[in-house]
Amino acid sequence: MTGRFRWEILMLAALAGCATPDPGDRNVVDLMIFAPHPDDETLGCAGILHQSLKRGERVKVVIFTSGDGYPAAASLVARKPVDRLTESDFQDLARFRQLQSRAAFEALGGDPRDLIFLGYPDGALDRSIARAARRRICVTAEADRHPDHQAAFRFVRDAMDKTGHRGEMDVYVIHGGPQWPWPSGATPGSPYEAHEEKGVRIPQGVPWPPSRRVALTPEERAVKQKAIAAQASHLTPEAPASMQEERAYLESFVKSEEVFWRER
Repeated sequence: MTGRFRWEILMLAALAGCATPDPGDRNVVDLMIFAPHPDDETLGCAGILHQSLKRGERVKVVIFTSGDGYPAAASLVARKPVDRLTESDFQDLARFRQLQSRAAFEALGGDPRDLIFLGYPDGALDRSIARAARRRICVTAEADRHPDHQAAFRFVRDAMDKTGHRGEMDVYVIHGGPQWPWPSGATPGSPYEAHEEKGVRIPQGVPWPPSRRVALTPEERAVKQKAIAAQASHLTPEAPASMQEERAYLESFVKSEEVFWRER
């Protein structure tokens, strides 16, 4: 996930199978983060993103979809029942979620010009990528329980193979099974912990402990909390109870650390 590389060439290779990058290309990146949906980059990587920016490094964030396939959120933003939603309401949701990610990125110290939306359809990322030429680039773990997150991993991995990139590749888990992350709720002083749910170890599909644990200072946790608040701006006290539960879920990612698994 870290290591300087040519981000434009990596993206082009992922999307269209382009040739080897020009050795003279000087446009390089220190940290590149990929997210299947708006907010995944904040939940999983806000801490390391903020740390990298504080060191003066160049960061790019690429988001595959605009998160516009979520009827409950569209209903909340449009202020109308789900059964009355139109295509334009989902388009408005896409714009709204892009603005949320932009606000979160700026809260972390990022330049909006370094935030890229690819515009793939939310909820159908795996099928869209297959049509695009079977390329990809990494962010979330292949073991993540959400199919879009699995597809994002495969997209990234293939792009790295195509370009011959040999830098570090780490993955993070957003959907790791019931009650992940653990402990639940806003627990900024606690590390991530594994636990059992009905005899199954959570998070599922990845070894524990993780191969990389990055400690966050109190200031970095506060900045991550601010970025998550930007992603949850639609979850007002007037929102339905089910959506209020989503706010608590998002806040569960504010911990004393961020955790990653090494892929290569």
